[in-house]
Order: sequence, then C-alpha cells, then structure tokens
Amino acid sequence: MSQPVATSTPLYLQRGFSLLLTIAVGVVLFAVYFGQLSRTAAADSETISPESATSREPAQNAANDVARNSRSVAWGDVDGDGDLDLAVGNGQDFDKSPRGNRANYILRYENGRLIERIDIPRNNRRDTRSVAWGDWDGDGDLDLAVGNYGDRNQVYKNENGSLVPAWESVERFDTTSVAWGDVDGDGDLDLAVGNYGNRNQVYENENGTLLLDNQYGWESSDQLRTTSIAWGDWDNDGDLDLAVGNDTDLNQVFENVSGVLQLDLDNEWGWQSPDTKATYAIAWGDWNNSGYLDLAVGNNGEANQIFENQQHRSNPISPLSPAIEFDDILQVFSRRFSHRTTSLAWGDWDND
Repeated sequence: MSQPVATSTPLYLQRGFSLLLTIAVGVVLFAVYFGQLSRTAAADSETISPESATSREPAQNAANDVARNSRSVAWGDVDGDGDLDLAVGNGQDFDKSPRGNRANYILRYENGRLIERIDIPRNNRRDTRSVAWGDWDGDGDLDLAVGNYGDRNQVYKNENGSLVPAWESVERFDTTSVAWGDVDGDGDLDLAVGNYGNRNQVYENENGTLLLDNQYGWESSDQLRTTSIAWGDWDNDGDLDLAVGNDTDLNQVFENVSGVLQLDLDNEWGWQSPDTKATYAIAWGDWNNSGYLDLAVGNNGEANQIFENQQHRSNPISPLSPAIEFDDILQVFSRRFSHRTTSLAWGDWDND
C-alpha cells in the first residue's frame, strides 16, 4: 500500500447545532466523498477509521498498492449494476516530468471489493484536479467530467459501462473543480468549471453539446484563484446557484437569475464572504434543519467555517452569516491538527 504523508483527520459529528470531534485518526490527502459502500468513507488510498463508536473497516481495493497522487474521487454507478463504483482523478507527480502521474481510473465494485478494471483513456499525461459524474446526454447512465490543471477539460461518455472520450474544452486553463448542474432549468446537465487565476465558466448543455457562447453559457467577470465550486439552491427559488471558493480571495455565491449567474450586491443578488481565507473546499448542506442550505468552507492553514443561511429570518444582516469556526472546537487539539484542509463533504455518518 502506498504511504501518503499522514495527518490526523477529524470527523465532526453533529449534535443539535454543534459539531463534536469524534474521530482523529486516518489519512486524507486531497479528496473525501461519502457514498454507500460497506458504510465506508473513501479518501484517496486511505479510509477514515474511528477509534470509538461503530467500526467501519476500510474497503480494500486494487489501487492501494500503486503509488499515485490522487486529487479527486467521486462515487457513481458506471455499469448500472446497482452499486457504487469509484472514479479517481490523479494529479501531478512532483517527482517526475512531464506533468501528470498515472492515468485516471475507475474502481468497480464487485463481491465486496473495489477492483481496478481499466484506466480512463487519453488522460495519462494530464494533471487532473477534479472528477464529477452526471448524465450529460440524458440516456440514463452516468458520464464523467474531468477537470485538468493547465490542459483541456474532458467529458467521457458512458457506453455500456465503458468510458469513451466525447468532448474537450478549447481552453487550457488551470481548472481545479468541475460540477454538473442544470443552470437553465431545461432538464439537462450543464457543466460549471472553476479555474485558478482565470475566468470561471458554465458550459450550457445543448442537446449533448457543451457551449460557452450560447444563451446560458457564462464566464465570470473576475479572474480569482478558484479552488472549489458547488451547485445548490441557496434561496429556495427552485433553481441552482453557484458557490465559489477562492484561495486568498473572497468566497462568493453567484445567484441564478432567470438562468444567468449574477453577483450584484446592490441588487441583493449573491453573496461575498466578509473576509479572505485560503479556501480549498466548499460544500452546501442544511446543518441546522432550517430548510435552507448552509455553506461549509474548508481552509488551508486556517480555521474551517460554516456559514449559516439566514434567508428564512426577517431582515437578516447577511444572507450567509458565520455560525462556527472549527478552531473553536479544535483549540484543545491544536498540537495535533494543522488545519490544512483540502476537501470536505456533508454526510449522515451515524444515521441519526
């Protein structure tokens, strides 16, 4: 098994509106994503494993004995057999040249094991930072978007459980995050792309073709150091809005106004964070059961945060207000945790 640099990895268990530290064991490098697979949370080549509460054993897989620099993972049923398979995106190997490590790959779940079946084609030299499943062509199976740093982004079409190259972007931006979402409400998935130091983008899906210059194609006016993006209906108006996490820039929410993403604080469209953090991860989740999505923010070298959605309240000062900083929880563990957060995910870990 490969040996990543070990860091203590906390898992926070919600009790009421408080987050309690319950797990301080495990290794997470760049990505964490919850899925229903033997009640296991997968994170790169290691799995969070608690010292207390009910034991969840790591899922063994054929990739663990291969040294890779994995940056992103995503669960999805690629072969339509009813269980979740794992897409793994591999980033730059800093000890080798040219860019890129091993090929991205799919681990298929069979007989209680994740088994490496096939490398994703035409991607073995690219520095992948993000992978995301979505049925982009509406044929009922999951296709895969791949975001590459300094290279063309890609979509792989699912043909009977095999991934076939179907689309590449024209641009070669430093992409750090990709996410599927129906921005224009037409029933098909559009592709949001977060870029580090360049414009963020939404490609409109027009009958299986991704377009920037169409009616609902979009590029941000700013060029920030974006590290993470996430779709969510933050204002409960029935369409998807886009949260953007930025490294040493203000974090943002672009509000969906009739299919067009807007950040206009004078018109009360969207949101900006009150301060600048080295944000590397964001995720929507209703942590206080208010019916509105709150925003979790993971910061590299700084306190992680949860911003509570205030839009259900009368005359809120801000639509998203700081509710908690994880340093408040972890101050007694300050020697054990470096807070170099690169990924986070909501999930009902204890089934409460």
